[in-house]
Amino acid sequence: MNILRIVWYVKAFGAKYGKTIVVSIIVGAILVALFPSLLEQMNVGKRTQYIGRVGMFSFSQLPRDILEQVSFGLTSVADDGTVKLALATSYRMEENGKAYRFTLPSNARWQDGVEVAPSQVSYAFSDTDITRSASDIIFRINSKKQDESSSDPILPVSFLSLVSAPLFRQVQSGNFLFPTTKIIGLGKYRIVSIQYKDGSISQILLDSDSDRKIYRFFPTEADALTAFKSGQVDIVQGLLDAQDIANWKQVKLTTQIHADEYVGVFLNLGFTADQNTPFADKSIRQALNFALAKTTDENRVLSPISKKSWAYIGNEADLEPFEKNMQTAVDLLVKADTPSKLAFTLSTTGSYSQNAEAIVKQWNELGQAAYISCMQQAGANKTQCQNKQIDAQVRITSFPDVTSYSAMLIGAQIPKDPDQYSLWHSTQATNITHYKNPRIDKLLEDGRQTQSQEERKLIYSEFQRTLVKDSPVIFLTPVETYDIERKNLL
Repeated sequence: MNILRIVWYVKAFGAKYGKTIVVSIIVGAILVALFPSLLEQMNVGKRTQYIGRVGMFSFSQLPRDILEQVSFGLTSVADDGTVKLALATSYRMEENGKAYRFTLPSNARWQDGVEVAPSQVSYAFSDTDITRSASDIIFRINSKKQDESSSDPILPVSFLSLVSAPLFRQVQSGNFLFPTTKIIGLGKYRIVSIQYKDGSISQILLDSDSDRKIYRFFPTEADALTAFKSGQVDIVQGLLDAQDIANWKQVKLTTQIHADEYVGVFLNLGFTADQNTPFADKSIRQALNFALAKTTDENRVLSPISKKSWAYIGNEADLEPFEKNMQTAVDLLVKADTPSKLAFTLSTTGSYSQNAEAIVKQWNELGQAAYISCMQQAGANKTQCQNKQIDAQVRITSFPDVTSYSAMLIGAQIPKDPDQYSLWHSTQATNITHYKNPRIDKLLEDGRQTQSQEERKLIYSEFQRTLVKDSPVIFLTPVETYDIERKNLL
C-alpha cells in the first residue's frame, strides 16, 4: 500500500511539474554549453574572500602579489634579492654575457594539464631574441649597444630577476556564439573569470582546490572604503591612509611595512617646465636634507637598496644618516651660491599631504635662519642673503608629474636586483631626478656586468655611499600600508 501511495504521489507530481522540470534541465544545459565557466563561478561551499584593492589595471599591470598566486616564472627572487630556480631546472650565461640559456623540466604542466613546451614560454623583452630547442630557451641580446658607455652588448646580471615574472598561456574557449580567452598559469590559483569596466579590470576571481578569492578594484581609497561599508568586500588591502579607520568598531587593522618600497623627497636637478631648479647645487640639496626630521627607529630608510637585500651596505655607519641638524643645514645654505630665489613647489598626493606640509615648514624655517645668519656676516651680499630665504609650497595632485616638477614626495619601488641602472644612470630617461655623476655611472655599469655576488656587493656598497651623500633624493621611511578586515570573519 505504501509503495502504491508513493507511485501515485510521483505521478501526480510529474503531471503537475514535469514540463517545468524538463524545461529547467534543458535551459541549464544550454547555459552551461554557452557559458562553460558558469559552474566554476558558482560557490561550491569553499571559503571565499572578497578583497578590495585600489587601482585601475590591465591584466599585465595587476599587482605582482596577485599574479604570483596564479603563476610563476623561469626563476624566482627571494626577499633578499637572491635568484632561485622556479620553472627552469637550470640556467647559465653564454657568449660572454650576450645570452642566457634556461632548461625546462620534462614533466612541468600548465593548470589545464597541458605539458609546458619551450614554444609556450615568452617574455616581451624588446632588446632580446629568443631561440628555442626541445628543452631549452636561449635569450640573446639584439641591441647594438647596451648603453652609451658599453663597448659590447650584454645581458645584465639582473636579467635573471626579470624572468621571474609569472608566465601565462592564453587558450580560446567558449563557443562560436560567445568565444572567450582563458588565461592559464602554473600556480595554486586558477583564473575563473575577469570582469572589465571602462577598459580596466573591475573584478578577478581566483580559485584553488581549497578556497577562492574575489578581488574587486576601485579607483580611489574612498571608493574602496565605501564598498567595505556596504558589504561589497570584506577585506581592503594596501590603504595608505588609516586615520579614520583606526576608530572603526568591528574592524581589524593591520599595518604592513614594505621593505621593497620607500617614501622619499625627489629633487629635480635639471629644469622644470617653468623655472630653473636650484637643486643642481649639492650643498643646497644637503642643506635641505639636514633640515628635515627623520624617524630614528629601525624602519628608517638610509639608501635606495632594501635592507633585506644581499647587496645592502655591510656597515650602516658608512652611510651619511642626515639626521636633523639645523646648524649644519644653515651653514651649508649660507656657503652655497644663491644667485636666484629659492622658490619651489613640493608635489605630492593626498596620502602624504600632512608629511609634505611638515617638510615645507622645516624648509622655510631653514631659509629664514640662513638669511639671518648670512646678513650677520661681515660684508654680506644682501641679494645673496635674501635669495637664501626659501619659499616652498605644497601642491596636492592625484598623479604627480614625474617629467616636470621641482621637488616631489612620493613612494618608490625598489628593484628586486640591486641593479638600478635605469633609475640613476645619467643616460636613462627613467632617471627622473636628472642626476649626473660619472662615478655613479661607472659603478652602475660595472655592477650589472659582474657575475660574482661578492664583487657586486662591493660595487653597490660604494654606489650607496656616493648616491646617499649626493642627496638627489632624501630617504625617509619604508612605505606603510594598511589592511582592514571585518572582525566577525576571523
